[in-house]
Amino acid sequence: MGCSPSKMSGVLKESKKKVFFIAGYPSAGKTFLGDYLATRGWEHVDGDLIANPEAKAMGGEEKFIAFWSAMMKVSKGGTAEREEWVPYYDLLIELTKKASETKKDVVLTFIVFGIFGGEKELFKEHFPNMEFINVKVDHAELLRRFWNRHEKMKEEAGFTDQQYWDYHEMDEARAEYGPVFSKENMTKFMETNVYNPKLIDIPPSEKDCFEINNNDMMSNTAFKQLNELAGLPWEKVDSDAIAQINYDRYKNMTGEGEKKVDEGERTE
Repeated sequence: MGCSPSKMSGVLKESKKKVFFIAGYPSAGKTFLGDYLATRGWEHVDGDLIANPEAKAMGGEEKFIAFWSAMMKVSKGGTAEREEWVPYYDLLIELTKKASETKKDVVLTFIVFGIFGGEKELFKEHFPNMEFINVKVDHAELLRRFWNRHEKMKEEAGFTDQQYWDYHEMDEARAEYGPVFSKENMTKFMETNVYNPKLIDIPPSEKDCFEINNNDMMSNTAFKQLNELAGLPWEKVDSDAIAQINYDRYKNMTGEGEKKVDEGERTE
């Protein structure tokens, strides 16, 4: 399945406008990179935020639940019908179109792309010049970042490992690995679910498909590669400005300005 543009109706007419889809596993840094582009004048649509009030009004929670269920089926060797996963992508498409009305370039970030087959064609129907970017990080490094983030979340939110394991969201994990938390079993569950290699399929050999390397977040490699794709001159990365964008997004979403424990924090 290629990334060549489609000529169907309802497309974004401003062909010179850049539109990126950045995919990355948890802790790869996709949201941080999206926020970085926002500091450079882009609009950032964070596709992971199903609690976003606008997305909730569009049925985002229900659509995401169906999407996640379909993703789990496919990741375990099953099949999913289009009506299970397309509605959530349609929601992201609508949010991206709205962001495009600002006349700015737009970046959409999300954890999943390519697992179902047909996603590229779906987005190309609406954004013929969309480019797809996979944020690459070694598996061991992803897990290291995940556990660092987990410990930060525990400290900030005041929960224990067992309490986390007992959450409703971990029902499937307990059913498979038992009621008692262990780091080994938690890692196994994460590797077969949110770190499943099937979740992202963006072959760089295909047209409009790219990879950027974010193994070393302090080296600026990912920012330099992203700037090249975006046609942006190099500027020193302003981590404080990126953090403020993250803060403002959550303030608008919750009214409290809670800081997201970001997947790509440069402090790691």
